[in-house]
Amino acid sequence: MHPLALNLVWRLISLRSSLAAQYGMLVDNEGYEFGACTIASEKLVQEIAVTSNAEITNLTYILSVEKEVLGVDSATASQPKLEA
Repeated sequence: MHPLALNLVWRLISLRSSLAAQYGMLVDNEGYEFGACTIASEKLVQEIAVTSNAEITNLTYILSVEKEVLGVDSATASQPKLEA
């Protein structure tokens, strides 16, 4: 195999592994629920709760509209805080 092709294969394997580790809850989800959608500082904020392996991950997306096209400016994932 050509060295450049081998390098590309290695990079794809690394990317797949990284995505599976960080975002596996999206691939193996058991359901999701859309939460609040609000507008703050001219940005849309959409909250989504994803259930995977009996755990909930909260996703918060910051969205913008440019030329009538919706885009994702940022996304964060967090675990719900346990009640004391």
